[in-house]
Amino acid sequence: MTNKIKLAAVLFFFVLVGAVVVKHPCLRANVIEFKGNNVISSETLQLFSQPYLGQHVLFLKGFGCLERTLLDHFPSLDEVHVGYRGSGKLTVTLSEKLPWVMFVVDGESIAVARDGTLLNRDGNSHIPNLKDIMIIKGFSTVYFQGETLNHVVLDQVERLSQEIKKNYNQDDLQIDFQDETDWVIYKNDTLPIMMGDLMRLEEKFDLLSRFFKDYQKRRTKRSIAYIDLRVPSKLLVSYEKTL
Repeated sequence: MTNKIKLAAVLFFFVLVGAVVVKHPCLRANVIEFKGNNVISSETLQLFSQPYLGQHVLFLKGFGCLERTLLDHFPSLDEVHVGYRGSGKLTVTLSEKLPWVMFVVDGESIAVARDGTLLNRDGNSHIPNLKDIMIIKGFSTVYFQGETLNHVVLDQVERLSQEIKKNYNQDDLQIDFQDETDWVIYKNDTLPIMMGDLMRLEEKFDLLSRFFKDYQKRRTKRSIAYIDLRVPSKLLVSYEKTL
């Protein structure tokens, strides 16, 4: 009988503790603070967090509910860490995907992560390190439907970016897409380099590098109007006319 009484007392104790844990106001989220966000605006995050105010900290942090929901809702997030500071205060530290290239589409700048995620569809977002990423123009909005960049375009840009990095600073170049067979690279915003399609990219950039090395050695440098790499295995140069 004594053992049954002890067991009942222990069970009662745990039920009581459980009730306190469930009901205690300090374990209800009353403040959710976000840190580390640039791409996702603070206003967007605060609106997102409103339905979670008043919910139990154990549910939001202990069971990972808030972390999973944020990662599912915001594709631009890479990692989420939820911390509890006591008195119902949660601190959510965000790690966002980094911008890789910037597309200018109908006057709108769209930053894209390396995995193709469109980062700044939020009008209040801030994209860091813009001066360090490649800018691409000419694509229509049809390639930017949904949350990720069209996979064909992503593959093309990846190939082009790899070759550019081998030879040039990305911030010196701007890409202009006309169609699948007509890509143009602008060096220092003024010198057009007509690439044609993206076949034989390694060969084209090799020809381009050799030309610029030779050009820099020349004592007299004529102004270049454009460079044409559309003819297989050839680099054609058009110089500015002199009076």
